[in-house]
Amino acid sequence: PNVDITVNGDMRFFISSCFVNTLKFNSAGTTVTIEDDLLTSNDDATIEFPATGAASTLTVNGDIDFGNETNTIIQVENGAGGLNHILQLQGNVLNPSASTSLIFYRDPASSAIDLEFIGEANSDLPAFTITPELNRVIMNKGTNQTFTATINSDFNLNATASGSSKPIDIQNGTLILNNAGIDVDV
Repeated sequence: PNVDITVNGDMRFFISSCFVNTLKFNSAGTTVTIEDDLLTSNDDATIEFPATGAASTLTVNGDIDFGNETNTIIQVENGAGGLNHILQLQGNVLNPSASTSLIFYRDPASSAIDLEFIGEANSDLPAFTITPELNRVIMNKGTNQTFTATINSDFNLNATASGSSKPIDIQNGTLILNNAGIDVDV
C-alpha cells in the first residue's frame, strides 16, 4: 500500500495458491493496523517488508492465524538495506504449519523486522518447525509485569548485544522463554 491503512476487523488471505497471495509493504514507510485477526485461509501467503526506503509497521491487535496452511511466510525482503521494521502483536500466533517461516533477519547488511508484543492481554508464540529468524524482541505489554508473552519455540536472535538497541528490550510485562533450545546473548 502507498498509504497508511486501518482494517477495522479481520484481514484474511483467501486466494488459492495458483495466484499471488502477497501483502507487500512499499518503500514509503507504511503503517498497517489490523484491529482484529490476521488469517491465512490458503497456501502460499506472504507478508513482506521492503529492504530499502522507510521503515514500516504492521500492528495486529488480535491473533496471527496461519491456519496450518503451507508456505506461509512473514519476511523482510532479501537485499541490502538498513531499515528496522516493526511487527506489533497483541494476541497470539496460531496454527503454523511445518513450512511456516518467520524471516525477520537475513544478515547484518540487510533490513530487519523487530517483534514487539503489545497491549493488555497475554500472548503466545508456539513452536515452529522452521526456526524463526528474529532480529529484536520488544516486550511492551500493559504498564507493569502483569501481562505475559510466552515464546515456546526455539529461535535465532540476531541483533547485536553491543548496540544501543538490545536484542531483548523489556519495557512492560513479563517475557517467558519456554523452550530448552533457546540460547540467546542479551
